[in-house]
Amino acid sequence: MIDERFINVRPESFAYRDLAGIDRWTTWTPTYSFTTATSLTVTGRFRVVGRQCFFQVKSTGTSLATTAGTDYIALPLTAAGLGGAGVMTNDTTNVAVGTGHIDVANSRFYPPAQVASGNDFIFAGWFEV
Repeated sequence: MIDERFINVRPESFAYRDLAGIDRWTTWTPTYSFTTATSLTVTGRFRVVGRQCFFQVKSTGTSLATTAGTDYIALPLTAAGLGGAGVMTNDTTNVAVGTGHIDVANSRFYPPAQVASGNDFIFAGWFEV
């Protein structure tokens, strides 16, 4: 049964989709802080299902390097709850880089360490809203 409170609710702060529209994604331009970010293009999308937000971010550029626990991507919405889950993968080599951390207090995703590389990377995960 669909919770009547969430049908056709569309707060101005983001493009909320009711449960009937869970296949729709909203694009956003993520803010980030990386150790190395040369000629980097970062694109993102997210969707909300119930009280969970799923996000995907892709980075392409000449060089990207991350330092675990220091570098981050700001989440598209304010995080709630105790945490979430996120991963980083190398989209060029099809290899997992590792698991990152969802920081609920600052609404950030902290990726694992990655040495400088010109490959494309994907960051994806979920958190409670």
